[in-house]
Amino acid sequence: MANVSDIPQATQLNDQLTRLNAAIAALQGGGSVTNMTVADAPPASGPTTITGIPLEPPITDPTTIANLVSALQAQAANVTSQLAALGFT
Repeated sequence: MANVSDIPQATQLNDQLTRLNAAIAALQGGGSVTNMTVADAPPASGPTTITGIPLEPPITDPTTIANLVSALQAQAANVTSQLAALGFT
């Protein structure tokens, strides 16, 4: 079996999965959201607009945090599936 580091796409996916899992753990451990980056839907042509949003006060509402955790877990499952399709488990 190949090493994750041997395949650039797998490396990127593995890095994303590591960061997703760290964010999930931080939020489940009482962390807050202090910053978000949001991208517009891709336009037909031209660049996508990306907006960074510092959040003051940070997002700390337990229901909102739980919803964010669920969304991050869904993304982590998707990334895990992509890694599995590349032959990594």
